[in-house]
Amino acid sequence: MPILIIFSVSCLITNICSAHPLPVTLIQAYAPTEDSEEGLKDSFYDSLEEMLARTPKNDQLVVMGDLNARVGRDSEAWGGVIGRHGEETKTRSGQRLLSVCAANELVILNTFFQHKDIHKYTWESRRRGLRSIIDYFVVKKALRTGVADVKVIRGAEVGSDHYLVLMKLKVEEAEKADRTHQTDIETEQVNGEGG
Repeated sequence: MPILIIFSVSCLITNICSAHPLPVTLIQAYAPTEDSEEGLKDSFYDSLEEMLARTPKNDQLVVMGDLNARVGRDSEAWGGVIGRHGEETKTRSGQRLLSVCAANELVILNTFFQHKDIHKYTWESRRRGLRSIIDYFVVKKALRTGVADVKVIRGAEVGSDHYLVLMKLKVEEAEKADRTHQTDIETEQVNGEGG
């Protein structure tokens, strides 16, 4: 039975699910925007670090949501934290997210899968001609090989300037006869307004 824990910081929610063979900790995040006060961003990242530290070592971990950070695509500099299929721009918040991921052996999945721009950019302001990748799925490095794809799904009306982001995760499930088969689990992420 899932346990939902809501921390005093209103932008982070943790859900711990009992799954076989390993439990999964899901962290839904909504980070302050790039132009927010530094104290607010400090508070968010301190809370995120605390949640990561409290996640049991053997749990699978998925951090997802609007992280309001642009991480770039310099995969060589970040030693496997990001792939080479992100956007060119990196912001201060992106630098901070990359540092948190590197320190906690996490990978930012959106950047590992090659897609057309229409399936890559997660936020868009057509009026201002702006777009960026700021909504992510982040997992432990060990789970990276079990992810089949992460991409933006266009056409779903969600009443936001963000697009749906889909992660396809392959999970092996042990059967009673010790045989295994793969099950695809599709997790959809819907983000609120902001950018």
